[in-house]
Amino acid sequence: MRTPRVLEFDVQPLPVGAVIRRIGYPRSDHSVPENVKAILDAELSRAPDLMKGRCAYRIFAAVFNQEGVFLKEAGWTVRSLQVRRMLEGSEYAAVFMVTIGPDLEREVARLMQQGEMTRAWILDAVGSETVDEAANRVHHQIIQKEADTQGYTITPRFSPGYGDWPLSCQKEMLRVSGGRHAGIRVTDSFLMRPRKSVSALLGWKRGKTHE
Repeated sequence: MRTPRVLEFDVQPLPVGAVIRRIGYPRSDHSVPENVKAILDAELSRAPDLMKGRCAYRIFAAVFNQEGVFLKEAGWTVRSLQVRRMLEGSEYAAVFMVTIGPDLEREVARLMQQGEMTRAWILDAVGSETVDEAANRVHHQIIQKEADTQGYTITPRFSPGYGDWPLSCQKEMLRVSGGRHAGIRVTDSFLMRPRKSVSALLGWKRGKTHE
């Protein structure tokens, strides 16, 4: 199996509107009370120093069967009919893991221990939205750029734990993506560590029009 592509990248700009929505307000900061906005601004200001984007991914030839999608070089069948439908027509599949690292969640834990629950809640929301944005960047910029150079388009992505694809495949996702090289591990209960991490799979199809 090929060595994974491993990249580090800046996570800025932070998804401020999405963070505001996650903490329970409409997407405009005009709706956020001044006391909450002051905390939000402070946590957004220091969050970049607590995060570093890292990803690992590999590309495999995809073979479709009754169970799902067989990734040839990995020797692994993704047993999900929903994944098979999503990748239908793809020649290859990209498997990736991305994280913003452990520092932000350590700071969240420290704030909680000190009883600063609002700050902890807001900083945790910043981390959650930022890792989702990091996954979008890996998907739609990093992997799409590689696919473009070879004349392929990419499909939407699918993550373990959704639909008929069980979370129990996370250890295989770690192995196949090379996620350890990005500092990610998977617990016996199939959760990723650092917590602010995302795993996903997407397809490569011949063509010129992005989906």
